[in-house]
Amino acid sequence: MKISFERGGDIDNSYHDLPTSQILRLLEENDPQINHIEIIITNWPVDHIDLGMALSKNTNLRSLLLRHNQRLDKAKVRLYQRGILEAISNNRHLNNLELLAFDGSVAFQELASFLEQNENLKSFHFKCSFGPVTRDDFVTLVTALSKRKSPLEKIVIHSCQLGDDGIKAMTTYFLNHVEMTPKTICLHRNKIGETGYSAIAEIILNDDTRLEGIELDELEWPSNSIRSIGSALKSRRHPLNWFSFNSGHSDRSAMDMIRQLSSNPDLVPESLVICGPSSFGNDAMRALGNVLARRNSPLEMLRLDYFSVSNRGLCIFMEAFRENCNAVPRFLDFNQIYCIDDYSDEDDDASTAETIAAISELLRNQICSLERLCIDCNGFYLDNELTSHITESLKSNDATTTILADVVQLTSNGWDHLANLLCDTTSIDSTYSSNHTLCEFGSTTSPPSNQVRLYFNMNNNANKQMVGRMKVIHHHFACNFNLDQFVGLQPALLTEFFHPVDQAFAERRQLISRCDSGEATEDGCWENNSLTIHYLMLKNNLDMVEFTKFRSRKRRMIILE
Repeated sequence: MKISFERGGDIDNSYHDLPTSQILRLLEENDPQINHIEIIITNWPVDHIDLGMALSKNTNLRSLLLRHNQRLDKAKVRLYQRGILEAISNNRHLNNLELLAFDGSVAFQELASFLEQNENLKSFHFKCSFGPVTRDDFVTLVTALSKRKSPLEKIVIHSCQLGDDGIKAMTTYFLNHVEMTPKTICLHRNKIGETGYSAIAEIILNDDTRLEGIELDELEWPSNSIRSIGSALKSRRHPLNWFSFNSGHSDRSAMDMIRQLSSNPDLVPESLVICGPSSFGNDAMRALGNVLARRNSPLEMLRLDYFSVSNRGLCIFMEAFRENCNAVPRFLDFNQIYCIDDYSDEDDDASTAETIAAISELLRNQICSLERLCIDCNGFYLDNELTSHITESLKSNDATTTILADVVQLTSNGWDHLANLLCDTTSIDSTYSSNHTLCEFGSTTSPPSNQVRLYFNMNNNANKQMVGRMKVIHHHFACNFNLDQFVGLQPALLTEFFHPVDQAFAERRQLISRCDSGEATEDGCWENNSLTIHYLMLKNNLDMVEFTKFRSRKRRMIILE
């Protein structure tokens, strides 16, 4: 068996291939800090009774995911899953259950019993690998849901081949009991036909249900299905929080959905995910960009998954927001995209550099709403030159926190460009006015330099004024002046140590006042005197230091008050 677990909120995503006896002992210890466990049955024999007993003793478990190697004998899997479901039936604390690669023809009776009895369960995910699921099986499950006092928050039905009858049974119940509708419904590969999609559209259209998000991952869309789903989405009083759909093997379905939503862009779901596998042509990218650019507020997220998109298509999408930069989705995620260049049209010959130029133009706009940009595209990369274009555009950007690409080819010069964006050490003013928002750049395979990592850590602080102070102190004072020997001393002693500086500080404050009134030149006012500032910091025990912005006649400067 393999196991991964979450202990005290820290998720260990790696799988530990441990002896069965060790995993059983881990479960039986009933560690209150272990609240999520994922178990993969990789070989046989596994004593389902022993595993069931170990799970039954673990009353602290909040989340459980069980899956097995699909090559295992069906009869053994059936015996195993019965034992597991019986074992966890007494766990009244479990609120997330995921059963993957199970036999649907056997499991539904046990599942129905578990769902009915466990009121704490909030999320349920079932994936069927073999065994037909009939309408009667699903009616059994729906009946169990009807006997619950509290609704599920999320339900995922995967590869159960429910068909129209199963979907109709579920939607009919939820429409008659709107208070029991899950907030999220995910349907994957269930052979839904036109009747089933019409039933789903009824749930979407009904604003009185608890539904907030829906995922439809089907490779085939009957002729009128896109129209019924799109019509329901745009006819709601309020948009869904989240909508994901698989457009199948061509971009026709995606185009049809975009056309449906174009009549009322503000009712496009707040988080929109469109999945392939197919090409997402330039016309589709243009249509999608134009719809979203007409919104009064930005989407929370737009994600395109597993598409072939040209560099020109990416440019076209970005250019759609030129006139309305505050409509750019807050999170743009191009995931597992195959970046192609279509030379059938002379206008299609675009490159990564042109895509970066289009992105940079958006980022340069101070009202741009983009916060996170992730581009995982084959053929798309970031090098020193492209990074310099992005960093230049981010100088006036205080919204974007993350820019990630799958391929990053930066040398020390490239990281220096980024470091200068995050902390321009030319002067105190330039340091304080640097970018204090960007917290992540590059890729997991190309970690940033230590200096950039330090700035990212500083920028994670939500108090951006404090970030500016930290950078100023770090680069202009702390690096060339040892504060340790003075920390903790009483102000009276500090005054003795810095008595010669006291007079200079008083003169400097007078000079600042004269400069502000026009009686003195600025050069004399803003001459660096780190010793004076160190004196102020120490004299006030380091906790009274405040940066403010002082506006002179010609430019804004930073002073210590």
